[in-house]
Amino acid sequence: MELISVFGLTTNVGVFQGLLSDDTSYMLLSQKSLEDLNARLNVPVSMRRFRPNLVVSGPPKPFEEDNWKWVRIGDVVFQYINPCLR
Repeated sequence: MELISVFGLTTNVGVFQGLLSDDTSYMLLSQKSLEDLNARLNVPVSMRRFRPNLVVSGPPKPFEEDNWKWVRIGDVVFQYINPCLR
């Protein structure tokens, strides 16, 4: 079984449960997703409404980030575990 190290924690590939086992460790949101949502609302909302830890501007399509399994930012790699409900 292959082992990986994530944030100093060693785990089996595909088994890592995040740093908070009962919640989501981080929330990533793209600027395009917020723009798409605001285009459908009568009153636009700000990014602060969702309190994301990470905001990205690269994806060309709204909500594309919902399908990412891995995200690399610099030397840090994040794995998608489950959706953040906020």
